[in-house]
Amino acid sequence: MYEVVTASTLKKDLLGILKKAEGGESFLVIRKSKPSAYLINAEDFESLLETVKLCNNKDFLKKLAKEDEK
Repeated sequence: MYEVVTASTLKKDLLGILKKAEGGESFLVIRKSKPSAYLINAEDFESLLETVKLCNNKDFLKKLAKEDEK
């Protein structure tokens, strides 16, 4: 899943946390007691964007549904 870190912890150990993210770990950043951001590696982010793009493509979803019917 993800590790929860405060914004102040992120500020103090940015490079260490970035190295962990580059290695595949994910982080939820808490600021002022509220979720502020997620930190994930670039590859996971790009995969997520591609998934969202495909889920919003009606032609792709229709084609996928037809393949499932077979």
